[in-house]
Formats: sequence, structure tokens, C-alpha cells
Amino acid sequence: MENLARAVVQAFAFLDLSDDDAIDPDAAVKAMEDLTSYLRNCTPEERQALKNAAAWHLKAENSSKNPRKIVIKFYKTFTKDLFD
Repeated sequence: MENLARAVVQAFAFLDLSDDDAIDPDAAVKAMEDLTSYLRNCTPEERQALKNAAAWHLKAENSSKNPRKIVIKFYKTFTKDLFD
């Protein structure tokens, strides 16, 4: 479940943080809305896996040579934004 959660978090990051040239903004919003509707029905274990995945990505970004503030903010707020 850990790798699946990491992939889901990474997909959200791509959709949310990509330039408009890389992905159509309307399509990205629609995809995130669709994904969110499924993820809101997660079990407590699945929610924890997503939280762990966001923390894992955050740690990786913080330890990179050039940590990006916008990416750090995304990972810090991912699960709060998703589940609250």
C-alpha cells in the first residue's frame, strides 16, 4: 500500500504543480476532483498511508539540493486539504 500511496500523492503533485503548458489546467482540476471523491472514502489505514506518503515526499524534497518552497507547501498541506 505504501508504494501505491506514494504514487497517488505524486500524481496529485504533478496535477497541482505543473505549468499550464505541461497539462491543461481545467483537465488537472477535473482529475483532482475525481481522485478526491474516491479518496475521501478511504479506510483509516489508507488515509494513514497517504499521510505517510506525503511525509516521505516532503522529506525527500527538503533533503534535495534545491528544495522548492511551493512543493514543500504542497506536501505539508496535502492530507489536510484532501480530508478536511
